[in-house]
Amino acid sequence: MTESARRADDYLENLGLLLIAAGLLCLTRLASARSGWPRDWQALSAALAFGVLVVVATSFAGSDLNDWALLAVGLVLAPLWAARLGLLLSRRVPPEPA
Repeated sequence: MTESARRADDYLENLGLLLIAAGLLCLTRLASARSGWPRDWQALSAALAFGVLVVVATSFAGSDLNDWALLAVGLVLAPLWAARLGLLLSRRVPPEPA
């Protein structure tokens, strides 16, 4: 009984992670269509989305690699992505002429 409750929780977490990965891929695509977003941030966003998908896949497979995937995404990719996004958003954009 406890195992099925634990797996049901995993399904909800994985659904949330899949939605995050889909959002990151959409954001990457949207940023590539606009000028001003550097390619390194787009690549970092795609890598983070792929890392989240790896976390979901290893979770569904019940693999021991799930903990390592979570560590890689949570301690390396996500902070790098957030720091790079913060730097990009802090850039001063000159006002458009009226």
